[in-house]
Amino acid sequence: MPWKSPGPISQFPRGARASALAALVLLAGCATAADRRGTKVLIASDSTAAQYAPDRWPQMGWGMLLECSLDASVTVDNRARGGRSTRTFMAEGLFDALAEQTNPGDTVLIQFGHNDATVTKPERYVAPADYGTNLRHFIAAVREKDAQPVLLTPARSNERPLM
Repeated sequence: MPWKSPGPISQFPRGARASALAALVLLAGCATAADRRGTKVLIASDSTAAQYAPDRWPQMGWGMLLECSLDASVTVDNRARGGRSTRTFMAEGLFDALAEQTNPGDTVLIQFGHNDATVTKPERYVAPADYGTNLRHFIAAVREKDAQPVLLTPARSNERPLM
């Protein structure tokens, strides 16, 4: 059963509203509503986009808001997982599983960065050169499926600068 919003979008944290709005603007530029009919939007990301159970309110990822904002003919397949970097998302098979479910005409939103930059957590840290390589891998795999990759700006972290 899909998660349902507990209230109007104005009740959501400001950052989540801004991220969802940015994703909608990108999607609007990718195709018209008629072009997107019957397609899906897949999300490859970390906790900033992840689904959370209602008992975790107000914690939420922007991916939770996206489905509420799209035409009913467009489905959202949110594969985001907390604590993942580009490297761990691949190593755990999460990207391969997403790619298997990607069809021609789909849109894949890709947002990583702040976990990749966490030098103090070697289990997820990714060197800057490898970060770029991983993103290029995601892009190539999505394009191979004749789908549209969209890179989103990583969420800002107050703890450390982005790469």
